[in-house]
Formats: sequence, structure tokens, C-alpha cells
Amino acid sequence: MKSLNMELLKDKKKRNLLVNSESIKGYKTLYQFLLENEEINDKIIESKLSDHDKITVNDMFPNIIKLCQDEWKEEDDNLLIPYEILEGENRKKCSLCGQNNKEIYYITNKFNGKKLNVGKICVKEFALNSFKDKKTRSQWNKEAKRNLRLQEINSIYNGIEKIVTNWDEELKKFELLIPSFFEKPYLKLGADIRKCFNDYLDKVIDKSVFEKIGMFLDQRSELINQMQMYCDENKDKDFVVNRKIVEWLRNNNDQQTIELLKNTGYVTVDTVHKINETEFLLEITKKMKSHLSSINMSIRGIDEDRESFIIKPSLFSDEKILCKYEVFLNNFGWVLFGEKPKNKPSFIRKNIIIVSRVYDRKTCELILLELGRLLAYSTSKISIYFDEENENRYDYDYDFYENNQLDLWDKRKNKIVVVRLSDFLKEFKLYALEVQDKDEVEKRLLKFVDFLPRETHWYTKEEIRDIRTTKLNKKVK
Repeated sequence: MKSLNMELLKDKKKRNLLVNSESIKGYKTLYQFLLENEEINDKIIESKLSDHDKITVNDMFPNIIKLCQDEWKEEDDNLLIPYEILEGENRKKCSLCGQNNKEIYYITNKFNGKKLNVGKICVKEFALNSFKDKKTRSQWNKEAKRNLRLQEINSIYNGIEKIVTNWDEELKKFELLIPSFFEKPYLKLGADIRKCFNDYLDKVIDKSVFEKIGMFLDQRSELINQMQMYCDENKDKDFVVNRKIVEWLRNNNDQQTIELLKNTGYVTVDTVHKINETEFLLEITKKMKSHLSSINMSIRGIDEDRESFIIKPSLFSDEKILCKYEVFLNNFGWVLFGEKPKNKPSFIRKNIIIVSRVYDRKTCELILLELGRLLAYSTSKISIYFDEENENRYDYDYDFYENNQLDLWDKRKNKIVVVRLSDFLKEFKLYALEVQDKDEVEKRLLKFVDFLPRETHWYTKEEIRDIRTTKLNKKVK
């Protein structure tokens, strides 16, 4: 498979630009190859391009092209306005691509004085790429010398510029997050070789540094081998941090957690709640099954839209509750790792239900029915205006769940107070799903109503009926 840079070498436009430029002359054999071959293909490259020049093209060709482009300047101030417009047989061939052109533009080499006419398509390439960063002659000379020194070091250490430039990116190629005990020495080595490399290109030091650079490259290879061995040995272990977890954290701008994970390379009790990557969460659900089963609960999966685990609070009933990933794992993730930290709640049904919320309409109805059953024969001054047949007590249809409302009957006033269903369920779901203490429910229900905002309004059955039927009629219309 040919490299992209070899494909550039076959580009006629690039070839014509280079042979008319000065910078290419610093690469004598490559320059001679371009002069001798107007049309370049794979066969010519294979048979006529020297091994030395193949290395130069593979590793440095874009740099050489850029340096040559920088030699050229626009003939006029506005490069995108044609110098002349020609018709018919008077049209000129573009000096770069050879296409006959109606609109003619000119570019001039700042150093050898050559002038090339270029067509509408080719000039855009120059307008966009060549003249953004105009260089003085001294700047160009400095860059040209730097490129020639790069060729020298590249002839010994092929691809050295790419290695140095992409040094840090190498860490991202591994399937696991590389822990700090590998990353830190690797990055320090990169800083050291980068300094030597740039000092040589800038003529701060001479070729004597080549030996040192070679030593750094050997150390790099050794470190990369060690990191690969680490990945091979750990990739199938529980809670090891893989690339998907890292990318999820990066996409969520959570570099802080990535740095924490680098300490060991593993998810810990302190970081498990910070990761919502889907495959990781699915693994968590598998690991949690036995733990939840031990307290007569089960985990049914995840709800990605609501970022929550779906949990059945009892193995033998139909209710389902939702618990946010972060909330569940922050409070109870410790069970996956063993010993309970002092600052975490116990892994019991009651605590899990408290930090969860109702999953669906069916669960809501079952909870209300159970609370209604608890209060059926009580002397409570507050009751739920909801009967045991799962129907409201009115002579009209009304979707309490959809409207997030619940009617409570206050016997002290013989009136109804309308409360937010979600608030009520948050407060009382525990008593339907776990505690089932009638006296406690009565007490808390009374307190719940008495602490409603002062502006809360109480209604008669007729008033509520009028309000709701009016709204229903409006919807029908």
C-alpha cells in the first residue's frame, strides 16, 4: 500500500510547483528525479526513486511542498481577481495542472523571479494555503535550513519528526488507559527527545546529539512494549479502565476523573459513580444482580434516557423504581468492591428505595392502592381520594398520572387538597414498598398536608369537578 505522500509525489500540480521553486534544490537527487520525470507513476517511483529519496518523501514531503509554496507571492494584491480573461484559442494552459483556462492569474517566485500563470482552480489553492502566512527571506532561509537538517536526522532515524510530534498520541492507541506509573516516565522521555530534536533543527547543538536521540528512541520502544504487556495482562480483568470509558469521560469534559483513574488504571469505589458509559453500566448491572438478590431485590436493566437503573424492589411483585446511575453507585457501589466505607449508607432495601423514584404508571397505581389499603380502616384525618378498584371517586374521567396530581381528603375541613403526585410518591413510596407502618403513614400524612404552602387551596368535590370538566371540555373542542 502506497503512502499518502507517495500519492502526492504523483500529483502533476505538486511536481510542477516544486521544479519551479528554489527550496527543492536542497534535495539534489529528489530534484533531479522530478526534472527527469514529467509524468510520475508507481512503476517510475519503484524503479527510479532512490531508497534515500523514498524515505524523504514518506517522512518529509508535505514540509517540502509547504516550503516551496511559501516562495510564491501573488502578482496583484487580490489574488482572486483574474489578471486577464481569454476566449477561444487564446486560452492559456495552467503552468501547474496543464488545463486550458479562460481566467488567468499570475504568481511570482520571491527568490528566483519566475512567473507562472495559473487557472481559476489552482489559484484558489494558493490563495487559501500559500499566502496566509507570508514569510520574509530570512524566515524562509531559516525554515529551509531547518528542513535540510531534518533530512539529515531523518536519514538516520526514519520518521523521527512524526514520532516526536505524535509522541503523546501514542498513549491513546492502547485499548486500556495507561496508568501514571507508565505515563509519567513516557511523557518525560518525550519532553527530553523533543528538546534535543528541536535544538538540533535550530542549530543549537550539532550531530553529536544523534546518539542521545537514538538512546531515547530505544527507551521509547522498551516503554511501549511494557505498556502493551500491561494491556495484554489486564484487559480481561474486572474494573480495568478501557478506551471506551476514557473517551466517554473526554466527551463529557471530565479530565479530573481520568487523572484519578490513572493512579491505578482501575475503577475504584471513589470513581465508579462518575462513569455512565453504556457498556460499563451493563457490566455493573450483571455484577449487581447477586447483591440485590440477597436483599430480595433485582435489577432489570438501564434506562438511558433517564440515566437510571431499573430496579424491582421485590422479587415477587410488579413495582419498578428508578435510581440515577450516579446516585446508586455513589451510595451503594461499594458492595462491588468489598468493605463499606464509613461515609456510605448500608446496602439495604430501605435505603435504596429512599433514593429512588417511581418508574411508571403501573407502579404509581400499585403504590397508591397499597397506601389506600393501609389507611382503609384508620382514623387518619387525611386520606387518599382513590378507591381500591384503581378508579377515582368522580363521575368523570381524569388522568391524575398524566397531570401529576393527587387528591387528598382532609376530614378536618371536609374538602379536597390537590398535591403534586411526584412529591407525594417521593415522600410515601417507602411505606408502600417496604415499611408498611400504618401509624407512621398517618402521622407523616398529616404532617405532609399541614406543611403545604400557605397559599394552597382546598376544594369541595363540586368545585374540583367544575374546574376539571371545564378543562376537559376545552381539550375536546
